[in-house]
Amino acid sequence: RFRVRVPISVAYGSDIDRVEELLKEIALKNEYVVEKPSPRVRFRRFGDSGLEFELLCWVIEPRYKGRAVHYLNSEIYRRFAEEGIEIPYPKMDIYLYRREKE
Repeated sequence: RFRVRVPISVAYGSDIDRVEELLKEIALKNEYVVEKPSPRVRFRRFGDSGLEFELLCWVIEPRYKGRAVHYLNSEIYRRFAEEGIEIPYPKMDIYLYRREKE
């Protein structure tokens, strides 16, 4: 078996219990993820742009890591969109102004 770590950020104000529930559900539906040890979700930190979680699970063989992570990321994106859970990204506001000639 081989451990997989998938970092995920969600917007501040998200239902963290629902986030954890969805991540575990998504992992268990992945054909490459084993049931035992069971997938775990950890709330790692308060990030600059959102709440940072990590999905921890095991795949049946190291060669399936890439496929498992692809499926997990794709399904997380789909399910979060369906559930209205925002995946944040850094935003920057830039203000331009002209200096008047002296």
